[in-house]
Amino acid sequence: MKITKILSLAIMLVAGIIFTGCSWNDSNNDGGSNLALVTIRVNTDKSVWGLTDENKKIYFNPSSSVLSKYTAVAGQRAIVYFNILSTAVSGYDYNAQVTAIEDVLTKNVSVVTTAAQDTLGTDGIKIVNAWIAGGYLNLQVQMYYSGTTKHVISLEDNQYNPTAAEQKTDYVCLELRHNANKDGRQTGTLATGYVCFKLSEYAPDNQGKSGIYLRYTPLDTEEFDYLTIKPTTSSVIKGGTFANVSWNLAK
Repeated sequence: MKITKILSLAIMLVAGIIFTGCSWNDSNNDGGSNLALVTIRVNTDKSVWGLTDENKKIYFNPSSSVLSKYTAVAGQRAIVYFNILSTAVSGYDYNAQVTAIEDVLTKNVSVVTTAAQDTLGTDGIKIVNAWIAGGYLNLQVQMYYSGTTKHVISLEDNQYNPTAAEQKTDYVCLELRHNANKDGRQTGTLATGYVCFKLSEYAPDNQGKSGIYLRYTPLDTEEFDYLTIKPTTSSVIKGGTFANVSWNLAK
């Protein structure tokens, strides 16, 4: 059985970096006829599985050699390549032979209450795709990157100066902040990657809101812009590829 392609824009063509912590695969071949963005779960017996944003449970069959190299951290977001095995595993929707795992940078929302904390940067960033699912704000972004300087990307609850941002009463108002550490267009190329922010109490459903109203600075401008993002439930895709290259994005 094939998993239907649901989230076509989750396929990423990389021009430089992927915002992941580590990459594991069999013989440098991603393989796998299926691809899913999941939240990693670890059982008490140390077995590992992934929960998709549609609440589908993917059991990572321990016969996969990839798992012996992979350090599973509960709550980590990851992109998993896999084939579906014919033998069912009780309690799971899919029994998966994992062929590759790409950890995706996973962060919490930063709360800023003082001027001293307001140092998260306002450098330009391009939002290629944004969606709310699985309790996370998931972003595919682009920025100029030289290959050496660490960038910091944050999702901020600006309690220090909330009136500086335009408000939308039916939405959770947050700010996407990017600190390039002076690594700019003159020294770098346009790089693409993912980052997932755990929303917790900022999830629109938890506040009875319609979505997230996101303030950010687009590329090649110093003027703020706003993006309205509504919840969805798409996380599993078929096809696509992710280059196995290193990143230099600070956690």
